[in-house]
Order: sequence, then structure tokens, then C-alpha cells
Amino acid sequence: MTVEAEDGGSPATMIRNVIRKHRHADYDRRVLVLDEDVSILEPDIAKARKANIELIISTPVCLEGMLLRVLEQQVPNGATATYCKNQLHPQLSGRETRRESYRGLFPKPVIDNTTKEQIVRLRQLMLNAH
Repeated sequence: MTVEAEDGGSPATMIRNVIRKHRHADYDRRVLVLDEDVSILEPDIAKARKANIELIISTPVCLEGMLLRVLEQQVPNGATATYCKNQLHPQLSGRETRRESYRGLFPKPVIDNTTKEQIVRLRQLMLNAH
């Protein structure tokens, strides 16, 4: 499994980047996790589908909102990505851009026991299950 972070941008840009960067790579699957706060247009969804890219949408709002829900913390209706980041980031053990910063909040039992559908799907993919 190869995990790469994109620098953000619109869903169209990220889909285009994944297609361009991995056009000739021999991967079993391609998965792109996108935030919900920026609309994904139908032509972009079709382009991802045609390129065999599975889209997983972080809800509510964004990755941080989704992670707050995994922790069973509330994300109010109408919350913004900034709100979610301001709630989650202070709980981390370090910078939000460092993978290690999440370990304390998200030990394996927390991830294994969540019912958050996007996390369940990511776990399936990591276990190479369908």
C-alpha cells in the first residue's frame, strides 16, 4: 500500500493529479479521500470512475470532522472545516501534518471498533478485502 498526501485544491484538481501521477503505475486499486466541504461535480465523479479511482468522502465537513465523529465528539450542523480543525488539532500530540501526532487519539482499538463507514471502508481496503 502506498499512501500519498495531496496538497489540497479542488476535487477536480486532485482527481486529475491522481490520474496523471499514477497513470502507468500498477496498482490494484486507487482510492482518493476527499473532504465534503467542496462540491464534487458529476463530470469529476465520472472521470474518477472511468480511471478506477474509488472516492471516499470525509463527512461531516472534512477529515477532521470525520475523526471527531470517530472519537464520538459532536460536530454541530453547519460546522466549518476551520471549526473541526480547531476542535481536533489541540487534542493531537504534535503537528497535524505528522502521522505520529494521531497515534494517541486513535489507537488500533478505536479504529477497529468505529462504525464510521468511511473508516470501515479504509480498513477493508488496507486489509485488502473487498
